[in-house]
Amino acid sequence: MRNPGITTNVIRFPSRAPSSFGRRRLRPANLGLTCLALVKHDETERALLVSDNGDIARSVWCPKVMLSIEPCAAPFGFIVATMTSAFAQQKGLWPRFVDRAGWNAEKCTALACIERLAAEKRLQYRGFKQPIGWNGGRNVFA
Repeated sequence: MRNPGITTNVIRFPSRAPSSFGRRRLRPANLGLTCLALVKHDETERALLVSDNGDIARSVWCPKVMLSIEPCAAPFGFIVATMTSAFAQQKGLWPRFVDRAGWNAEKCTALACIERLAAEKRLQYRGFKQPIGWNGGRNVFA
């Protein structure tokens, strides 16, 4: 007698034990992204008014959907924004030159911190990993 709940056209595959393979290596994705240190002058619901040199006369409006803002508490309106390289070139945010003449030491230090964070993000997008820390021939993490 046949079981009425099972149809005859179902093929059952044998179950197999899960295999343990090593993890695949992650390759950096070449998405054409860049990360820039910018100065935010104004903000609306959908866009940011930013410049790469702190001059409001040379600032441009960028839609928020085109930017990814890093969460960092930076003074003086500095932000770290990720965008495509083509978009940055189109908006004139690349290459950048910051004229620090007339800036106080505190503002220059804040800009240096934001520039360092942006450079680390650019290296991360390129797949660069920091080498293991060494201190006088000894591994720091050991």
